Amino acid sequence: MKDFLKIILFLLCLISTIISCDNSPAELEQVFLTKEKFEYYISKGNEEYSKKAGLPAIVASQLFFDTAAVIANELNDSILIARSIFAKGKIYDAWNKEPIKTIEYYEKASEMYGRIDSMRMTQLYIKQLLAHSYGKIKDSLNCIRVLNDLYAEIKTHSVKERMTMKFIPEMALISTEVGNYPLAEKILDELVDEKKVRNEPGTNNYRDHYFLTRSRLEVLGKQERPFRYLDSLENTFANAPNSYDSLYYSEQLFQLYEALGDIPNSYTYLKQNVLNYAYVNNKVEFDTISNRLANMEAKTKKQKSIILKRLNQIWIITFIGLGILAIGSVFMSIVFRRSSNKYFRIWKELEISNQKTTLLYKELHHRIKNNLHMIFSLLQMQERKSDNPTTIENLKAARLRIESIAVMHEEMMLQEDFVDFKRFLHRLVSSITECFSFERRIITHLNIDNTQVPQKQSFSLALIINEWISNSIKHAETNNLTLELFIDIIDKNDHILIKYSDNGFVDSKAQRIYGLGSQIIQLLSKQLNASIENNPNQPYHYTIKINKT
Repeated sequence: MKDFLKIILFLLCLISTIISCDNSPAELEQVFLTKEKFEYYISKGNEEYSKKAGLPAIVASQLFFDTAAVIANELNDSILIARSIFAKGKIYDAWNKEPIKTIEYYEKASEMYGRIDSMRMTQLYIKQLLAHSYGKIKDSLNCIRVLNDLYAEIKTHSVKERMTMKFIPEMALISTEVGNYPLAEKILDELVDEKKVRNEPGTNNYRDHYFLTRSRLEVLGKQERPFRYLDSLENTFANAPNSYDSLYYSEQLFQLYEALGDIPNSYTYLKQNVLNYAYVNNKVEFDTISNRLANMEAKTKKQKSIILKRLNQIWIITFIGLGILAIGSVFMSIVFRRSSNKYFRIWKELEISNQKTTLLYKELHHRIKNNLHMIFSLLQMQERKSDNPTTIENLKAARLRIESIAVMHEEMMLQEDFVDFKRFLHRLVSSITECFSFERRIITHLNIDNTQVPQKQSFSLALIINEWISNSIKHAETNNLTLELFIDIIDKNDHILIKYSDNGFVDSKAQRIYGLGSQIIQLLSKQLNASIENNPNQPYHYTIKINKT
């Protein structure tokens, strides 16, 4: 009632001032259109706003700020207009009924202050309020966008300049309200000196909000215990200067202790919150909060009952468990002693069996190696005894195939599942070219990835490459130049690509002969389920693609 009488008195004074000017435009202009009058109405509006006395204080502030806005517009002063717009934004922010209007006023004020170099600090403060307004309507995307812009801009200022930006802790508080705890922690750690944070009596509780933000980071941001700031926040609540602050901090403490699962403390602050709410709102919606309080009391009693019941169950289970453990230990020790000898005997038998298997495996491979060498030697002896060039050539080809198999077998002895094809190919090519080195000069160019080929594919692939090299040595015409062989093996994700070519040329008039080597290549390609291609103009240049699976 007292605040309402103040509003009526202000309107009567305003009307009497206008009447005393005898409605002369010049006199009216003198009354209204001065910066001193503007400052007067702005200060009176701020005075009413800082009282935090509910709706009457908001209405009174609105009247003063509206009058200041009229003066600013008539004077066409951009700074005054920006200040009046900002003041109206504060009113809508405090009223909290039209959040979109709040955002519009703050955005417009920020834009206007941004055009004035001397007001850049004020613009940063308003942008912080804009982020808060976005947070109130749960628009976290725009809220974080504005906060990130502010953080980046503030980082460009010196430490001395940041000391004047007392609103920085509010940025961190806003960030926690939309759940972005890493950004809040970064703002406090990098931009704020805790020792320098102070409240501004009657306006902004920067230090209190700093403690609230740190408490949220500790509890909701899942930081490690012990918590350092909850006690400070409790002191803030205990020393709250008015019922509105008391209502706000009791609500925050209730939420934090509830998140911690601390039912007694959360109940205490919920009870305080109910009392403050009833006082501030004249018991409007008091029944709803009373039900909430009753539910919390019931929840507390139920939790205590559950805890006691579980403690009794734990004691009973502990005693039973200890008894079973003692009996089980005795029983297991007896069983273990009886079975240990049995398992040890079985283990020794398995070890002996494994040694025998390994020995047989080595013996088998040794005999295969000897047999391959024997076949190779017999073919070589027969080759030396023969005078028929065709027979010698066929025996040499057969001998090279046996040697390819022998080299591959030796590689398989070294590795169980896959063959190191790069190392094997170097050995294979070297042995083939050495066999023909007395007939013509041969240079090999090997470009091979570190490729591992499954054993089931390695024999066939080795024989194919053997046939390619043999064909080149036999049929490639180089006009008495050095024969050059090119082998590229490329390891792809799901297949292996092998490219083979030489520097020889093919007589276009000569008819291509498909001998045993060509047949072997075709049969082995089908066995590998591989696709093979060659250039019609260069029939001895091959590309083969082998799937790994």
